[in-house]
Amino acid sequence: MAIVIDEMQTELLPEPEPERLEAARTPPPPEPARPSLMQHHQHARVATHVAARSARLRAH
Repeated sequence: MAIVIDEMQTELLPEPEPERLEAARTPPPPEPARPSLMQHHQHARVATHVAARSARLRAH
């Protein structure tokens, strides 16, 4: 809602926005980022392990 109706609204909007953005930005990233990073890391490890194993099996 970036429609300017009154000067008072434009004055009030900038104050809560940065606080809301900081509050919204700070808590959510750590929660989803940690499991997804771990899942990605584990998946990458498993993928490399499987690739190495299949390569070894093919070599024999």
